[in-house]
Amino acid sequence: RFRDLAKDANLEYTSFIRTTERSHAAAVEDIWCRLVQKGYIYKGTHSGWYAVSDEAFYPSSQVEEVIDPTTGVKSHRSKETGKEVVWTDEENYKFRLSEFRLPLKQWIEKSGPIYPRQRQEEVINYLSEEAHTQDLSVSRLSSRVGWGLPVPDDPTHTIYVWLDALTSYLTAIGYPWVDSSTMKSAGWPADIHVVGKDIVRFHAVYFPAFLMALDMPLPKGILCHAHWTMNKQKMAKSVGNVVDPFQILQKYSSDSVRWYLARVGGHFVDDVDWSLEQLALIHDRDLRDLGNLYRRLHAPSMCEGSLAALPSISSSDSLEAEFATSLMSLSGDVARSMQEMAISRSLDRIMGTLDMVRPCISS
Repeated sequence: RFRDLAKDANLEYTSFIRTTERSHAAAVEDIWCRLVQKGYIYKGTHSGWYAVSDEAFYPSSQVEEVIDPTTGVKSHRSKETGKEVVWTDEENYKFRLSEFRLPLKQWIEKSGPIYPRQRQEEVINYLSEEAHTQDLSVSRLSSRVGWGLPVPDDPTHTIYVWLDALTSYLTAIGYPWVDSSTMKSAGWPADIHVVGKDIVRFHAVYFPAFLMALDMPLPKGILCHAHWTMNKQKMAKSVGNVVDPFQILQKYSSDSVRWYLARVGGHFVDDVDWSLEQLALIHDRDLRDLGNLYRRLHAPSMCEGSLAALPSISSSDSLEAEFATSLMSLSGDVARSMQEMAISRSLDRIMGTLDMVRPCISS
């Protein structure tokens, strides 16, 4: 279905990977063994608040007690995701994440790889507290979690799902590589990782720490987007507030849907409520406005005779001067916005300049 969706949405991909593939399992085993050889994985006892749905441990500072208003039953939840957590004590293999807190913080502060910048500040603040980067549990007892990859030479443990899943970025482009030149030609490090805001910690803290431990280059950028919601709630099959992308693409072209997603959702900072009515409005309005502008610019009165002069910022006509000023700074403004991954801002800037054309033509 995902392949079908990519085809209908006119999206191209170089690799489609399942973590059940044998090549992926071999890559995960290779990374595990390298981390063990380097002394970054050791066996110990892990105690902490564990969220089954998030498949993650949380420090006490990230957990809050809640009381069900109906039953009065007390429980604990993650402040970050709102999912229930339970206290867990078990034997695990652990990764020495604590050794990478300062190197990670220095990398982010120096390279500025995380967009939007608000998310980067959140990660920096997270890394500023030593308690947030205690050594990370990277296995679960097979008796509790048996569906993952077994720990090499110790089948009583299953490799932590995120160490497994994050390796797929490398597996998809041929890891393990013979040498650094093969790695670079394969496409690593990645120019940009696109991830949801609820998993930024795994991609901006855990994964880079694993890569540092392996002496591998870090991703050049991490774009962390907010969520598309429905009636101000996160979409979920269990709730039933989901959108069928196949139906949307059948009614509107992939370009129209892409334009709506970029124009409305391309700020990435805040959640955006999905609206079919808004999609239809933007589709009709922008398509109509661009079509009308095209026809006016290609009208015989505009195309015949002598060539019109380019708009001038020194014109006595205030509309022309304003338009010329906007036009001259347009490419630079758009380039800066795109470098900052502010897609919506780029499109707003372009459309704002085009909106100035119509009154200029009329005058």
